[in-house]
Amino acid sequence: MENMQPSSQTHFLDKLSPFAKKLLLVFAGMVSIILFFFLPPNQDWFKNKILAYYRDLRTEKANLDLEHRKRYRFGSDYTYSKQIASFFEKKNNKTSALVLLPSTSYFKAYGLEYHVPEPAVFYYFTGLKTLWPNSTNAADAKWYVHASKGKIVVDSVQSRNVLLDTIAAFKKFDISL
Repeated sequence: MENMQPSSQTHFLDKLSPFAKKLLLVFAGMVSIILFFFLPPNQDWFKNKILAYYRDLRTEKANLDLEHRKRYRFGSDYTYSKQIASFFEKKNNKTSALVLLPSTSYFKAYGLEYHVPEPAVFYYFTGLKTLWPNSTNAADAKWYVHASKGKIVVDSVQSRNVLLDTIAAFKKFDISL
């Protein structure tokens, strides 16, 4: 067996001062980060997530009004929902109204780009209680929303039979999130 003697050769890192070692480590870390961002999937992620967030932050910071920011973030979903709720605010029965809403596909069929939020989200946006036609208590609605001549219209329920016919008509359209 060969006698294992410690090598008289020293590694080049052993000759560096502690400060030089730290500097080398920082440099290696920066090179690694730069290489990370040169990979195509990471470039796309950086551009679409990080830079997009920064652009949105500057826009939102310039417009600190909460309603403006909600309209900007949620778009027509929020705007149409607020317009529907404003009808009930004017009548002072927003807290007691129960409104039947058709699906998004219903509005698209009538030429309106309104993605109907699910009832919980609609309530979050507006404070108004809504139901979808496939709800078990849809027949309890006192109001319903429909499309007429390219506009969103809110009507009161005149009779139970009319409401049941309306529910049946709304159910013909696909209901999805």
